[in-house]
Amino acid sequence: MIKDQFYALQKFYLLVSQIGSYFGSEDSSSGLVIPTNADSLAGAIAGFFPDSYQVYGENFNQFVKEFCRSQENAGVDDFLAYIQPLAPEFALVGEGDFNPKSKEKGEFHLCLFLPASAIAGTNLLICFNRAET
Repeated sequence: MIKDQFYALQKFYLLVSQIGSYFGSEDSSSGLVIPTNADSLAGAIAGFFPDSYQVYGENFNQFVKEFCRSQENAGVDDFLAYIQPLAPEFALVGEGDFNPKSKEKGEFHLCLFLPASAIAGTNLLICFNRAET
């Protein structure tokens, strides 16, 4: 890893921490930034989540529309501006009782895969815990 990659990786952590619990629910934690050698969202999720979790691949634009535009948040805007050039992949990930089509989805994760190795020295899986009950 070179110096510029180190600072880019640090910026990912900073941007995610600035968002705080925006994507979550009451008392949820901020997002996780997970460095990964995986070269796809599916590979990153398989390497991090238990096998029993269900993965529902979605379009990144759906993530922006459904989860990012409900209210103004400068941290979210900065995060989106930084990751959009990387063409992120997006999925909803949850345990067996998770139903992405239900109004009450239960607990799940918003997962973004960023092919960031050129700028950050590693690809990244960014996960935000969320509950909709």
